[in-house]
Amino acid sequence: MDSQSGSRVSAWRKFSLYWHTVRHLRPVQLYGRLGRKRSKQSRGETPSVREQLAEWVPALESKCGWSVGRRFEFLGVERGIESWNDAGVPKLWLYNLHYQAGATEKLIRWWIEENPPLAGNGWEPYPLSLRMGNWLRWLLQGNAPAVGMLASLAQQARVLEQTVEWHLLGNHLFVNGKALLWVGSYFEGAEAERWRQLGMRILRAELEEQVLGDGGHFERSPMYHALAAEDVLDVVNLERAYGDLGLGVREKAGTMLGWLEQMRLPSGGLVFFNDTTEGVAPAYEALREYGERLGIKAGRRELGDSGFVRLEGEGAVVWMDAGSVGPSYQPGHAHAGTLSIEVVMGGRRVLGNAGISTYEKNAQRQAERGTGAHSTVRVDGEDSSEVWGGFRVARRAKVVSRETDGKSWVEAAHDGYGRLGRGLVHRRRVEIRAGEVRVTDRVEGKGRHVVEVLYHMAPGETGERVGLDEKMRREERVGEFHGGYGKTEAIVTVVGVWEGELPGEWVSVIRRDVRL
Repeated sequence: MDSQSGSRVSAWRKFSLYWHTVRHLRPVQLYGRLGRKRSKQSRGETPSVREQLAEWVPALESKCGWSVGRRFEFLGVERGIESWNDAGVPKLWLYNLHYQAGATEKLIRWWIEENPPLAGNGWEPYPLSLRMGNWLRWLLQGNAPAVGMLASLAQQARVLEQTVEWHLLGNHLFVNGKALLWVGSYFEGAEAERWRQLGMRILRAELEEQVLGDGGHFERSPMYHALAAEDVLDVVNLERAYGDLGLGVREKAGTMLGWLEQMRLPSGGLVFFNDTTEGVAPAYEALREYGERLGIKAGRRELGDSGFVRLEGEGAVVWMDAGSVGPSYQPGHAHAGTLSIEVVMGGRRVLGNAGISTYEKNAQRQAERGTGAHSTVRVDGEDSSEVWGGFRVARRAKVVSRETDGKSWVEAAHDGYGRLGRGLVHRRRVEIRAGEVRVTDRVEGKGRHVVEVLYHMAPGETGERVGLDEKMRREERVGEFHGGYGKTEAIVTVVGVWEGELPGEWVSVIRRDVRL
């Protein structure tokens, strides 16, 4: 292929990615992007503080990343800062710096002094929303306002009111709404009531959309679900302190806790579907205890709307991702891991998905979102959904069937590889049997293709417990497991490789006893 032809292919590929991404956006996102303007600084008097109806119930403790001097540790990386917006520092790390989680009076005053209105990352709507919540939590826990704190809160609310993230929607919009509701409840007066009403309008709509029928969060990430559950519990706490707002959050909080209870490992960690890793979201036990302080208990419902399936029996627990990549207009935390599984045997994870270590838009992030980082099937080395650009998805795998008894077996299929050949469908059946988990993969369609069945072993596990179909060539590769941001450790990845004319079917077994 000459360079001109290669350029045309590249241009077409780029156009295809953009088109298949943008076509799923909602009109409000397009309008929001086209009409998005920098906030104008709004000045005004600091509103009076509203009287509470009841005391604030102790919420979750936030870990403060400040170590000493001008040094902070976030996402597993400690560094010193010259300013709050140092060049060359990853944006997510700087965002965490501006969140002010676990803030002290000194840190609050320091932030106010060095972050004038509208300057730097801290005035972007997402970190602004989280910081407002952390400051208000600090105040409601009985601390006296730091010098300039209330005036700064009002200024931040005015900026957020103008920069609500309608172009992103999803969890960003939810935390925008929560922050506005919170600050509008803390203060009183006409301006505060405007913030409060806007926050209520956002949350009323988003609670209905973002919390699915089985209690799962609509972005299908256990980690973001836990973060959203904390947000909802905070709103319950807010209603207790300032009066019922009619948002129905108590019931939502209970079903969210029930969902999370089903998606945690016996060790207490989370299953690694989509953007999930450890050390970011609060643990289930901490959320459960927070709920109990508010009089809320987990309301467990059968998994369904979120697309996940959980099986348990014979000493094994299996989860399968058999749902959509997330909300069609905002799949930013989705991975190309459709029909991937995680398996626990004898109370510990034995295989699963690789997790995430970075949010930087680089090759590492791309690999961690790709099909190759998940315990599922890959065809012709391609991803089942076209993940790209860090947080974007073009053509998406669609689950075309799903059946399960909710106990010992599940069977599902997706069409994500249809772009590689007409009629290509990956069908997977998982069964818990005595002493083993049996996985039957079938790729339907025609033509010659390369099929890989991938199993990422948990840290410390060998590939001995995985038996592959004799029709496949067995490979044991060095894989990666990411147990937190900035964390990577080598693992064994067992891969069954087959090349030939489709359709084809292969059976694998994950044994409980490796001596079998």
